[in-house]
Amino acid sequence: MFTTAHQHFVMRTTVLILTTLIIIILAWWTLFYTDRELRDDLSRRIQFAAQAIDIKKVARLSGSAADLTRPEYLKLKEQLATLCDTDPSCQFLYLIGRHPDGQVFFFADSAANGAANESPAGQLYDEADAELIELFTRHTAATSITGPITDRWGTWISALVPFILPTPQIANRTQPVFAVLGMDVAIGEWRMNIATRAALPIGTMLILFIGVMGLLIGNKQQDSSPKPVLWRLFLPLTTAACLLLTASGFLLWQQHLQYQQAQFADLTVQIQREWRTTLQQQIDSLTIAIQPLTIDGRIHNALRKKDKQALQRDWQALFTQWKDLYHITHFYFFDANRYCILRLHQPDRYSDQINRFTAINAEDTGATAAGIELGPLGTFTLRVVQPVIINQKLLGYIELGKEIEDVLQTLETRTNVQLAVVIRKAALQRTVWEVGMKRLGREANWDYLPDGAVIYATTGQLPAFLIPWADGIAAHLPNELSVKLVKFEKKTWQVAAIALYDAGNNEIGELFVTHDLSNEVTAFIRRVTFVGTIGTILLILSLTLLFILLRRTDRTIDLQQAALRDSEQRHRLLFEHSTSAIAIHDLILDAQGQPTDYVL
Repeated sequence: MFTTAHQHFVMRTTVLILTTLIIIILAWWTLFYTDRELRDDLSRRIQFAAQAIDIKKVARLSGSAADLTRPEYLKLKEQLATLCDTDPSCQFLYLIGRHPDGQVFFFADSAANGAANESPAGQLYDEADAELIELFTRHTAATSITGPITDRWGTWISALVPFILPTPQIANRTQPVFAVLGMDVAIGEWRMNIATRAALPIGTMLILFIGVMGLLIGNKQQDSSPKPVLWRLFLPLTTAACLLLTASGFLLWQQHLQYQQAQFADLTVQIQREWRTTLQQQIDSLTIAIQPLTIDGRIHNALRKKDKQALQRDWQALFTQWKDLYHITHFYFFDANRYCILRLHQPDRYSDQINRFTAINAEDTGATAAGIELGPLGTFTLRVVQPVIINQKLLGYIELGKEIEDVLQTLETRTNVQLAVVIRKAALQRTVWEVGMKRLGREANWDYLPDGAVIYATTGQLPAFLIPWADGIAAHLPNELSVKLVKFEKKTWQVAAIALYDAGNNEIGELFVTHDLSNEVTAFIRRVTFVGTIGTILLILSLTLLFILLRRTDRTIDLQQAALRDSEQRHRLLFEHSTSAIAIHDLILDAQGQPTDYVL
């Protein structure tokens, strides 16, 4: 047979288990229902944004880099940015399409022009999942909420609205999806919104749960035997204090890492801006240097006659001076058909037609063209091409160029980081690239990376810890700021990859930014160790004092209990002695025949 105490224990345990299960089920249902509510709300918001998009104007875009300067594209980007700004949860708002070969591409997005996370017109979206691709096969404009989905930009909850291009000629037939408007909400913010909405009901349930536990514990049959206060209080308090100290240290470390990552992200964005600013400054300097040459009569006569010797005789000294003072490494003269008359930096190479983007652009526009381009030797060069026009007649072109090493060294000086440039091997020819690297005095290690070639590095070569990540980045089209924390050889490095584009807006490689975080980590660990040591000492002192107080309390209780036991013993003995005396007295009275009228 079960005792009453055992039955009470079984009943309390059953109630506790059932209450716990009910709380867990209700909490899960609350979170699920909140998530559904947020998804429905996101669906309504994306539908509202879709109503503002004129899909007919989008249909005028080609979905390629040719759209970048078109008014329709710029207006669409401005509209997307405005719509995204009006929604506090919106991280990205974008419009995507699909090529006939199945590749998904961007028409435009809400990011600012030139921003680290921008997806310009024509950029491919290789991470498109099956659900997104399946949207383009539908013939309905039903909204879809997907996620969490992870891509190169992060992890998102995405709302997608398909657009069907109206075609009056076949209005009675269903049309496939032409484009999809997407809105991304960061998974961290999404979960925070769920937690915020679910906090009140779940908190109420927890309060009820704590109340039930309190009632069960309060109704528990107490053991009347005394127990030491020391071990009933000291161990739980010590455990709680240690857990609090450990959690504080962990949170402090996480905040430090987040702070460092944010600082490095800001630094990398600054480097991107510095990169563009420095390039423009260099372009302006080269353009200013070319202008006096375009009005020089000696150059006019030499271009008309295609006189290589005269050009070399008159301008070789100037090129040598510019090379020493301003690091100009390329000096060309072309004829009106873009055939090279003279390379002052390589006089033995001439008569070939220059078909680079900047030269063709200068020919098409009749104005100065500039940008960074891969040369025939696989070098990454900043070039400025200036047409020479006299009396509305094109005589030829002058080109100045300089290796980007000068630009990169300027960035390193300003930002105190290490840089490396990796170019996709698909854009290079191994033999001519190796010749170009040797001509510049750089190491030409074609096999160092499987898919990329290092054309510049602060330390002379790409650091070993970057190799796996560098090739993983090179396999995609990273048009965003990709930041990572890498530990290698007892050092901690922050690494970022920035996509590089040539003058034709073709992505041809990456600029890697590395920062040795080891000193900051060491200094932070020292500070945390110092503060932690002080905190631990104070905790030990507090626990020691608490131990002493509780031990004294136990001793006081023991002394009081001992005194109570002594008093009880004395009263018992007194009572027993008193009872014996009364019994003897009664016997005496009985023997004397006297009555005993009292009752004990």
